[in-house]
Amino acid sequence: QSQKMEAIGSLAGGVAHDFNNMLGIILGHTSLIEMELPPDSPLRDALRVIDQTCERGSALTRQLLGFARRGKREDRPFNPATLVEEVAALARRTFDRSISVETRIESRGWSVVGDPNQIHQALMNMAINARDAMPRGGQLTLAVENATLDPAFAAAHPSIRAGRYVILTVADTGVGMSAEVRARAFEPFFTTKEVGKGTGLGLASAYGIVANHGGHIEIDSEPGYGTKFSIYLPASEEGSSAADQPTGSAEMPTGTATILLVDDEPAIRDVGALVLSRLGYNVLTAGDGAQAIEMYQAQQSTIDLVVLDMSMPVLSGYETAVQLLAINPRCRLLLASGYSATGEVAELLRLERVSFIQKPFRARQLADAVAAALGAKPD
Repeated sequence: QSQKMEAIGSLAGGVAHDFNNMLGIILGHTSLIEMELPPDSPLRDALRVIDQTCERGSALTRQLLGFARRGKREDRPFNPATLVEEVAALARRTFDRSISVETRIESRGWSVVGDPNQIHQALMNMAINARDAMPRGGQLTLAVENATLDPAFAAAHPSIRAGRYVILTVADTGVGMSAEVRARAFEPFFTTKEVGKGTGLGLASAYGIVANHGGHIEIDSEPGYGTKFSIYLPASEEGSSAADQPTGSAEMPTGTATILLVDDEPAIRDVGALVLSRLGYNVLTAGDGAQAIEMYQAQQSTIDLVVLDMSMPVLSGYETAVQLLAINPRCRLLLASGYSATGEVAELLRLERVSFIQKPFRARQLADAVAAALGAKPD
């Protein structure tokens, strides 16, 4: 099983890189068009549709990375009750009206430290699974409660330690699962749905996400009696993040610094250069690591930041970064990848002047990441 997961994880990484590059090209060009349109242009609606479609494609990639536990984590304290409300609201808007959606929120008191976007994804995957189990309608219930689990409970559940937990549940009144289906529910690519109606990745992704947060998932289901998923997440002593609260939009940060953009995909380089130039930056481009090193060595006194793709042939992003830092230990790097930065790349991220951006990214995300990277303190 572990060898199968490792093989699928390697496949997922390759898929993520290629697919996210394609999505990045689309998002980059839609961002450029949006920058030039007047606020009241009817074409903005068309751009929003394109953006939403790209987000669905990106979500599929995140599912691949989720069950392989290679998705990028952005940990912070958050209130899970907020996510339950968001998923319920989304389900009410998008699910068939024959499915009623209810929430039961016992308390908003305890928070969790983790990536709220990933937990949101896990909840949404389970809600979609519940929807598909109710083809003739029914009731979907999302709930959150706080619980202190004693040593006896932990002894009966080896993956859980005694302590404080936030328990999120997703319950439906659908067809239910047999014992055989329950035993395989979290296997990647296992599905009971018709061909073309399910990838078999949703529950596998949720399992990987929850396990990666130190949590546990239980299934309570019988044929004809519906299904309940219970997610146990360790509670935190920290308060809820202010990021749970909605924030207003702001102008994209601009600048005049010189940026070396390195990517082996020509279309990614071109759209990235156009976006950064539109924001006021002076942009140089390189198509591989060797060219980037040659350009940086000749112009290091004028280059303020290197935006570096981590998945390139011949000379990898990591090898390129090491050589750039050997030329100038004060070199600022913004690493870009379709999947999480682990191993050798994680070592680079320990340096204060090295930062990371997840592919695919929109113009706003690139603008924010570049501004933050340029503001990092040199050693």
